[in-house]
Amino acid sequence: MTTKQFIAKFISENRNLSIATVDKKGNPSVRVFQVMKVDEDKLYFATTTEKVVYKQIKMNSNIEVLAYADNISIRVRGEANFNLSTEVKREIFDNSEVLKSIYKSFDNEILTYFSLDLAEGEVFDLNHMPPKREFL
Repeated sequence: MTTKQFIAKFISENRNLSIATVDKKGNPSVRVFQVMKVDEDKLYFATTTEKVVYKQIKMNSNIEVLAYADNISIRVRGEANFNLSTEVKREIFDNSEVLKSIYKSFDNEILTYFSLDLAEGEVFDLNHMPPKREFL
């Protein structure tokens, strides 16, 4: 299994992670997010245009996510991309009970989606001594 495949599998199994953005003063801002979809090359998220996180990402699209479980941490960083196809957005909405219960309709105008490429990242595994470290 490649490092990218391991990261995709790990995040698929551990969907709650931290996402870091930068505020307008240049300070880090971190919050917990749930990954809505994972494929072999990308992580997909949903948010609203009314949230601070959306405004921060639009101001500076560089983000980093951190997932952790079972003494393994995964970091992925890159640029958030809001240009997703309608088909991908529909798939995310249709497969998320959380989105359906909160936003009621796929056509909710404040609901938006973004992705992060699995292009730059790191696996840090404390189950090995010395710790095992792999990079994308």
